[in-house]
Amino acid sequence: MKIKLKRKELVDNLYPEEELSDLSIMESFYHIRKLKALSESLENGFIHIDEINDNKQCYSVKYEIWFNYNEYEII
Repeated sequence: MKIKLKRKELVDNLYPEEELSDLSIMESFYHIRKLKALSESLENGFIHIDEINDNKQCYSVKYEIWFNYNEYEII
């Protein structure tokens, strides 16, 4: 399945730099993965996802990350 990430919504849900510096390394990696996926979505127009759960969150194996329902649209 393919989705297009919504740039504004995704970026608005990221922590500001001040808070990122206080997060664990893994939490910071999570935000980096979201930005990498957004970059691919902007370049190709979509990313592939592998699963959608009952809460309308979708998962990308490639980026090892969940996206919230308001951060994407199915294409």
